[in-house]
Amino acid sequence: MGDDRRHQEAGAQSEDTPLAVRCPCCESELELDRRTGAILSSRRRQAAKKDFDALLRDVENSRERAERRFDQERAAVADRDRLLDERFRKALEAAESDDDADSRPVRPFDLD
Repeated sequence: MGDDRRHQEAGAQSEDTPLAVRCPCCESELELDRRTGAILSSRRRQAAKKDFDALLRDVENSRERAERRFDQERAAVADRDRLLDERFRKALEAAESDDDADSRPVRPFDLD
């Protein structure tokens, strides 16, 4: 009987006190109502403050990444232009060297 009474007291206490939970995604502290599951309050985890030098390094690193990406894209466009020019010249040479270039194209109703 003593165990039942302790269990009832612990249950009554736990139902009245909010449940503290830490969010695994954003690490916010949440207080939940034990009966309804409603969020009673939340406190966001404050991000670690960076010093000015660290922020400046981050900006320089992102600028360098952007420049590298831009150079890669510029090289890809130049290479694509070169390939397209080469294909166009080959097609133009093939069209000029074609023996049937002087003849008219065959029309379907001429075949009858």
